[in-house]
Amino acid sequence: MARGARARGGAGLDADVEVVVVGAGAAGLSCARGLVGAGVRVRVLEGRARPFGRVHTLRPSGWPCAVEAGAELVHGRPREAIALSEEAGVGLVPMGDRHLVRAGAHLSDDDARFAAAAALTERGPPAGVPDEAIAAAIARAERAGDPAGRLARAYVEGFHAADPARASRAALALQARRATLDDGDTTLRVPDGYDRLLAPLVPRGALWLGVLVDELRWRAGRVEVRARGLLGDRLPPIVARAAVVTAPASLVAQGRPRMVPTVAAWRDAARALPLGRVVKLLVRLRERLWPRGATFLHDAGAAVPTWWTVDADGAVLVGCAGGRAAEALARTARDDGPGLVRRAAASLARTLGIAPARLRDAIEGAIVADWGRDPLARGAYSWVPVGALDAQRALATPVDETLFYAGEAAEDEGASGTVHGALRSGARAAAALLAVLRVKQEPPRAEAPLLGH
Repeated sequence: MARGARARGGAGLDADVEVVVVGAGAAGLSCARGLVGAGVRVRVLEGRARPFGRVHTLRPSGWPCAVEAGAELVHGRPREAIALSEEAGVGLVPMGDRHLVRAGAHLSDDDARFAAAAALTERGPPAGVPDEAIAAAIARAERAGDPAGRLARAYVEGFHAADPARASRAALALQARRATLDDGDTTLRVPDGYDRLLAPLVPRGALWLGVLVDELRWRAGRVEVRARGLLGDRLPPIVARAAVVTAPASLVAQGRPRMVPTVAAWRDAARALPLGRVVKLLVRLRERLWPRGATFLHDAGAAVPTWWTVDADGAVLVGCAGGRAAEALARTARDDGPGLVRRAAASLARTLGIAPARLRDAIEGAIVADWGRDPLARGAYSWVPVGALDAQRALATPVDETLFYAGEAAEDEGASGTVHGALRSGARAAAALLAVLRVKQEPPRAEAPLLGH
């Protein structure tokens, strides 16, 4: 297969490409790398004015470090992240593991209680017992007097962005086993910025930003991609051999991009895999209020239940509300700005046990990231309800060797909801597509003559 592409058409988008990748998040870029490395002519179309999707690194002027509006933590030591860090020359730094938990009027060291809460959510159903919602297991533990129950509910909502009343106990256990294989007891950050970790994946010359894909008209072996620019102008269509869709499952569930004819199996699978809501608060303080030596603060009853710090001086804090807490926070502060920050500040003051006015006076910068309001995401990351494990496999199943899907929601081996899960899904889609392209392009083999003729 020849390398490169011959641009045609007024806008240069009607290009001689074999595969169109829709989306330049981690899954799309991982898929594109696998294809480009094999000599496939690829065009990656991204609706945003930047790559990396739900990874969004910010470097605000005057702040002491990069901060992450989107994905931030590397769970364990997944091979994909380790390899990219070495290639990009960026470090992965372990976070501390000291958890302070507020119980009533007290904020105290309670690593053991936090670990017990996490473990409660990670035990799957006994062998031969049907799957159930994790809330059922938590309720039984609470009735037995386990004090970790309330924190376990908050953990499922905050860490997994999931509804405990619907979240699959078997899926959570699968994720825990996968994390163990990836040295899951370790939590890493990328101090230089998650975007720099993913930067080696950007395909030189093959990425088009600001291109919103509206429709894929397809039949076996042919896809016509219809798109528009950021200003709404219709762009020349692209005709390719195949397409890889990497839009979040939340958009696929809504029929975006539109596929003609409709791929009902993908739509139904995506509807079974909701994206949880997460609201993040990035706060810069002018004085140190963070407890020395602490990494995480947990307050299960607060508007923002979890906070952590990302610099040694405790000047930059990250607040995270997931699930129902995120919905409530967004609902009660609809202006998406000062009102939400005030509510978050009151929540943090409660968790720290200080006067709200003191905390408000200490804030000199704040950034809000609500992925539920992002039109190209409509959620943060996927979670698996009871009975939906098969939906992950259905979403990852190619259609007529022509349409392929990649994304964290389709990673069915326990890494869904993570960046490395998206990277794995993209690499698998590339491998599946390469198998199809190679078979289709192999010259016919001459048959051996029959003996005796």
